Amino acid sequence: MKDATHKLRDDVEVNESRSHWAAWIIVIGLLIEVAVALSYPSGRTALENWAPVLTNIMIALGVYGEIHFSGKASRSQKRLQSIADEKLADALNRASRAEQELIDFRKPRRSLMTRENTQLIIEKLLPFART
Repeated sequence: MKDATHKLRDDVEVNESRSHWAAWIIVIGLLIEVAVALSYPSGRTALENWAPVLTNIMIALGVYGEIHFSGKASRSQKRLQSIADEKLADALNRASRAEQELIDFRKPRRSLMTRENTQLIIEKLLPFART
């Protein structure tokens, strides 16, 4: 069970890393396209020349925002998961202790009456023998 959990967590980390690399490649490609548009104006009107540049900048900013905020969300999710795991472990420990206490409580009283305990009771009651 633990091995499968660790493998899944490793898979999540690897795929998140790949996702971030892919998004950065998109941002870099869009920025290169902007640089090329700025370097080689082709006699078009300002709107024709700058509209694609502005849309590429907007797309690059959007992809960057996705990278940035998904990273923050991922870190928060990992922290929440560790808190939940800690609470689960604590709850399981408390349940285990409660179960053991119940087993001890429900134990037949005769099983507690060992020779030592019987002798101890006799010694304690001896002063009241004539009562």
